[in-house]
Amino acid sequence: MNNNVTNLDKTCAEFGIDLLEFFKKTYEKINELIKSCRNLSDLRTKSYKENGGENKKLEEFGNYSLGIIKDSLKNDNDFNKLKKKDKPLNFDSKSFETEITKALGILVEDGPFAYLIWLKSEDKEPHRAMLIQTARILQKLKLMEIDTSDDLKEKIEFSFLNEITSDLTKTLFTKTILEKMLIYARYKAKAIQHE
Repeated sequence: MNNNVTNLDKTCAEFGIDLLEFFKKTYEKINELIKSCRNLSDLRTKSYKENGGENKKLEEFGNYSLGIIKDSLKNDNDFNKLKKKDKPLNFDSKSFETEITKALGILVEDGPFAYLIWLKSEDKEPHRAMLIQTARILQKLKLMEIDTSDDLKEKIEFSFLNEITSDLTKTLFTKTILEKMLIYARYKAKAIQHE
C-alpha cells in the first residue's frame, strides 16, 4: 500500500476543524497575555508562542491572527476593563459560522479566486482564519508553495494566480478541497455553539 496517498476527506475535515480550534486557542493565548501585561502597549509587543505539538506548526500564523484581536482593543481603557474583569475575551463561533457560510457561497458561485479576494478584503477574524487554513491546506496538498514569513495576504494572491488558476483541473480541484474544508468548519462552528 502506498503511504503517500492522502485521504482528502480526512485532510479537509482536519483543516476545517482546526480553522475554529486555532482561533479558540488564540483567544486563550490573548487572555493569558492580558493577565501578564501592564497596558495595551505592552500587550501589542507580545507574540504568539506555543511549545511543541500541533501548535508549533501554527506559530508562523499566530501573530497574524493575534494581531487582529489586539487591534480590536482601541485604547488602554478597553485593555483595563478586560484586565479587571474576571470574564475573558470570548471566541464568537456564531460569527465564524455566518462568515464561513458567506465564504462558501462565494466559492461555489464565483470560484476560488473570488473567494480569496473576498477574504482579503474583509480581513476580520473569521476571514483571517479561512485565509490561514486555505494557505495551509493548499501547501499540504502541494497545490502551491507560499513563504509565510512575508505578508500572507499578498503572497497567497500571487501564488493563487501563478500556481492554481494557471490550470483548470487544478482550479476545480482547489475549489472542491476548499468547499469540503469550509463545510467541516461550518459544522464545527455549530458544534461549538452547543457546547
